[in-house]
Amino acid sequence: MILKNDEILKKDVIIVSKDMLLEIPFNTIYSYANNLFDLKELVFADPSIQTQVDFFKKTKLSEIEYSNTDKNDFFTMTNYSTGESIQVSNRMSSRGELRGEKLRELLDQRKQENPDEVAYDTITRAIKTAECSDMVTMLRRAVSKGECAEKNYIHPMTEEHFELFTAMLLGKIQEKIQNKTLKNNLEPKDIRDSEVLQKIILKGIDIGAIYDVTQILTVNFQEIKEKGEELSNRGYLKAAKAALDLYSNLIVQKENLIQGKLSIQNFSENCNKLIEESQNSELKNHRGFFGSIWHGIKVALNAITFGAVAITPTKSIQKTIKLKDSLTNFVDSNASKVEDEGQPEENTDLRFKQ
Repeated sequence: MILKNDEILKKDVIIVSKDMLLEIPFNTIYSYANNLFDLKELVFADPSIQTQVDFFKKTKLSEIEYSNTDKNDFFTMTNYSTGESIQVSNRMSSRGELRGEKLRELLDQRKQENPDEVAYDTITRAIKTAECSDMVTMLRRAVSKGECAEKNYIHPMTEEHFELFTAMLLGKIQEKIQNKTLKNNLEPKDIRDSEVLQKIILKGIDIGAIYDVTQILTVNFQEIKEKGEELSNRGYLKAAKAALDLYSNLIVQKENLIQGKLSIQNFSENCNKLIEESQNSELKNHRGFFGSIWHGIKVALNAITFGAVAITPTKSIQKTIKLKDSLTNFVDSNASKVEDEGQPEENTDLRFKQ
């Protein structure tokens, strides 16, 4: 069997992403009913699950209690303040979908962060992210981490690249929704069945560019970590700590983006701020990870003098340009605005609400 090269991998990711990922930012508790309640997928405001929706809207995370968690089919979620309860799917989450133990873990984790948030907001935000999508899990197995990916590609996508790619693509769609250049009341099942809707969603979004940018970011983040470790091995402990702190802080921003806690705009701004702060840290006395070409050359020459990292100034400067430009260029959105058409309040997106 002939393994596919990196260019074919990229083309495959673009094609499959169009088929599998575009509906995720439009998920609602209704369209997600097949996972939450083991029902069929429903259209927005379907009255058959109004009791469950009302329960989620009225129940704070701090008010939730669980019972029957040992059952194979459903567990009971109770609001201890009102005594009301509903039945929720307790089947195992085999492909990342939000149900059973995974749902309870999410609600418990979020309760530690914001106990007064209502369950409706928490769940609505989560089901619009890659982390709670079975489609993302299937795509991951096909092109990144899975037997299928290993059999088909010379170099499957790294897990880090895949996670950032999917988060960035979904974030760009959500950005259009928030900017009102895309209606926010599209039904996921309609998106799957309509090439016209798919083209509307992707207007102004270049999946190939997202693939490239997220690959550059992933590589650069990893190299910051590697250079920090190298500085530590050479005895430059303060500089090493600054580099590794920068890496850790950038990864936090990446994870917040993946979890739906940050918009792409905020992700870009936060990463740029971290980079600029690092330019005034101990790192300025060593390798030119950041700054202009002249600054990069000067720092690189100083670092060579002190024996910090054995790479050429040109490579360091190129890495600076790639990292900072990829963050800056990705924020632009030029589509013209359209008006929402009677979107019900409940379907307003909560992905970046804190």
